[in-house]
Amino acid sequence: TGLGPGTYSGSLTFTVNTGPQIVPVTLNVNPLPCTISGQSTLAFQRVAAQTSPAAQTVTLSTGGDCLHTLNWTSAVSGGTWLSAASSGTLTQPGTASVNVQTNLAGLSAGTYTGTVSITAVDSATNVTVGTVQTSVTLTVLPPCTLQAALPSTLAFAASVGSIPATPTQSFTISATGTCAGSVTITPSGDPGSSTWLAVSSPITIASGGTATFTVTITSALTASPPNGIITLNAADGNGAIASSPQTVSVSLTVS
Repeated sequence: TGLGPGTYSGSLTFTVNTGPQIVPVTLNVNPLPCTISGQSTLAFQRVAAQTSPAAQTVTLSTGGDCLHTLNWTSAVSGGTWLSAASSGTLTQPGTASVNVQTNLAGLSAGTYTGTVSITAVDSATNVTVGTVQTSVTLTVLPPCTLQAALPSTLAFAASVGSIPATPTQSFTISATGTCAGSVTITPSGDPGSSTWLAVSSPITIASGGTATFTVTITSALTASPPNGIITLNAADGNGAIASSPQTVSVSLTVS
């Protein structure tokens, strides 16, 4: 117990009638097989179109008796979105860190999987010590997105000099995806229609929620005006969200 690899010599002395008898003893302690180990999984997560996640590391450590410095190399599979440091060294009893990175460029929302294989070779004997297989999962979340209004056009009709018999209509609009907190949707009319239509106040919703806005014809006209445009801007905690703004067209036919 407690002996490292090597050869140990000693002797046993026996006392008999004819005198002392000395027996030499040799103990050979063979080294334990050198092994390497590291994490079996890494997980990354990020919202699509944002900056790529920070790099993570696979920490390599040794087991057994590694008598020489180990040279390690890495290989990746699964796609160009995954990369890792290519090579390095590991000396017992130290550890080595292998940087693993993911790149969101060109990736849509979804889950991507790949593998980083790290192989260590004894620098003196050129014998392969072992390979660490690390499974990598990258989850790309959908961005916070403003959907199109439903309906995207509203049509009113009125007699000359009168407000429409049904002066109010409504439309809905929603925000989906991974939003930073709540989403505030702010409607605004164009200057040309501000004299004859009005739209309800801003509404705040959660991701996946739906807002309902009301449009009201406020003035009686003697002729059909150009279509009005209601612009809907949406922002979460990070600012304007994807596909913002959306628009709704409003027509008033006077006859």
